[in-house]
Amino acid sequence: MGRALDDCHAYSCELLFAEASAKICKSEAIDTRFNSLDTTAFAFTGEYLADSDEHIIEITHGYSKDHRPNLKQVVLEIMCSHDGGVPLISKSCNGNASDTKIFCERAKALRDSFKASEAPRYLIADSKLYDAKTIEEGLGFIPRIPSTIQLENTTLESALQKPQKEWTLLDEKHRFQRFNVEHNSLQQRWIVVHSEERQNKAERSLAAMCKKELEKIETALKKLSTEEFLCPYDAKGALKRCFSKSKFYEVLEGEIEE
Repeated sequence: MGRALDDCHAYSCELLFAEASAKICKSEAIDTRFNSLDTTAFAFTGEYLADSDEHIIEITHGYSKDHRPNLKQVVLEIMCSHDGGVPLISKSCNGNASDTKIFCERAKALRDSFKASEAPRYLIADSKLYDAKTIEEGLGFIPRIPSTIQLENTTLESALQKPQKEWTLLDEKHRFQRFNVEHNSLQQRWIVVHSEERQNKAERSLAAMCKKELEKIETALKKLSTEEFLCPYDAKGALKRCFSKSKFYEVLEGEIEE
């Protein structure tokens, strides 16, 4: 077993994994046109000494997806087929590796194999895939658009302003709209999906947050109304500070009693 593991390491465990997966997908007729890419992190406890081998990944602190920033971790990249969720590629990365860099390097590595494929192949991932460097690789990709892009906000607002009859029904609970846009010097098709279930959940969540904030403000105002101030300016300042962190309410009018 030791010699077999040494041979796997020398050959590259990642390459061996990918070749075995490709052979299985071919024999089982797995559709690999759509490929979902993502990362996860595994946290570790205890002390880990630095290894002298430069090819060994580093167990270190990084962005903790399981909200344990106090623990060191390693990051695992994995790509699965949309058909059956079969793992196609797996790679271990340093604990502080960023998704943007990982996705960009994977897109670069897949460029030639995707272009040589008989049927079009697409890479699916979250908004970290939508990067100028990834777009330059010329891959067919399906990411979420980052909310930090102004055009994304404009497109959502445009979709929400349209009446329901102009949306295309996907099923009983979902409908969508298509938008042809140009961004990062590339013609793209963006799709806005509306979910009735998610909207109802969001409305309930918003109502609960408004109620909680209102109760907090009413308590603060009740306490504020019993305080005495040296001048009207101080009283107005205290009222303004009372609403300084409010997301849903604002002061329209205030009265000062001398």
